[in-house]
Amino acid sequence: MSTIRILCRLLLCAVVCSLTAACSNDDSDATTAVEFKIAVDAVEAYTATVTITHNGTNRDTFYGFIADGRINDVQAEIRKMLASDRKANVLASALNQRKRVLTVTGLRPKQEYTYIVFGMDSDGNLYGTPGSAVFSTAISPVV
Repeated sequence: MSTIRILCRLLLCAVVCSLTAACSNDDSDATTAVEFKIAVDAVEAYTATVTITHNGTNRDTFYGFIADGRINDVQAEIRKMLASDRKANVLASALNQRKRVLTVTGLRPKQEYTYIVFGMDSDGNLYGTPGSAVFSTAISPVV
């Protein structure tokens, strides 16, 4: 009976060890760059709803901001924003989930905007591939 108990304990220990190794938080597959994507779900005259997703982890910190007009050089627009007065406001709203739905407010009717999202670590280093989405707001229902 004691031999069976020892064998069961060894088997249980082997199973626990193999499960622990399979479920570890090893980030050895860090060769895959984090890629940010944006979908514009609903656009009204003064607001827009955007869904941000990325292929990283829930620990990846990212930021989003709105820019007037159609932005073709997203990297340059990120650098411009980081050098502006808007930086503190944008960096105050860090996001860190793999999927996030946001409502963008303060928009003007019948205007074109670009929503930009980018990754940045706690040391201020940009990482990953930023995402952007261009959309136009609706005509105001108020006459």
